[in-house]
Amino acid sequence: MVNALVEGATSDMLVGPDWALNLEICDILNNDPGQAKDVVKGLKKRLGSKNAKVQILSLMPVGHVREKILSLIDTWQEAFGGPRARYPQYYAAYQELLK
Repeated sequence: MVNALVEGATSDMLVGPDWALNLEICDILNNDPGQAKDVVKGLKKRLGSKNAKVQILSLMPVGHVREKILSLIDTWQEAFGGPRARYPQYYAAYQELLK
């Protein structure tokens, strides 16, 4: 099922990103992290396409995941006290990912 969503969200027939499908893929991952392997496999396959449009559309769900990761790391770095705390690597990681 998730493979069909990835195919639809990265179809070369789309005029632009299908945000409904992208969010549905993200919702599936949030509810069933076991699906991540299939989603990543599908996105890697689509990134290997010779069609640039398909490649760009394949990066859309990845951007959403990046935002979620940044949010989590930001929360951790704040919880651990920022750059001068006991675990400054969380702050450093967050700053590096912001670049």
